[in-house]
Amino acid sequence: MKSFFLFSILTLALTLNLLIGSANAQWWVRGGNLLWPYGNVEIAKDLTVSGVTTLDSNVSVGGDLEVSGSVTENGIKELTVFIVWNLNSDPTVTVLKNTTGSTFTWDNVDDLGEQVTITANSGTPFTSGKTSFVENHFAIGGSIYFLTGFASSTSVYQITGYRNDGNQAAIPDLEFYLNIKIYP
Repeated sequence: MKSFFLFSILTLALTLNLLIGSANAQWWVRGGNLLWPYGNVEIAKDLTVSGVTTLDSNVSVGGDLEVSGSVTENGIKELTVFIVWNLNSDPTVTVLKNTTGSTFTWDNVDDLGEQVTITANSGTPFTSGKTSFVENHFAIGGSIYFLTGFASSTSVYQITGYRNDGNQAAIPDLEFYLNIKIYP
């Protein structure tokens, strides 16, 4: 009986030691945010995050990363498109990236192919003094053309074509990429 009692106490002590030693660590809460203070977190299955997610450090992805919705980098919103701009018609636009939260209508303003306006169908994405346009240059038929752009309001962005002499000019049929960035 003594040996059975001793065996039971040793078994209980060993079991408690193993359970305590391998106890699941707890997530901590600070200001409503979950914290994991024990090192890296590996997610073995799916992770769904809703709402706004802010990452204060690097994120490594070992496989595929699928994102639905929009992703901004350092708060910079971006509109990247491929445009086919023909002289007497509205441009044909393929949106490659849009993190502005708005959709847009593209209009050939003067039917001369000199100006195109980009109008937000919702919202006011173009912040005055914080909207950047990467200027494009083209050599066509012995002339150099360039495009400039500016936000004429918080919902309208205007692109104008010029010749190398500085005069506004119709841009011959053209295909190009356009990138507009809106800084916070």
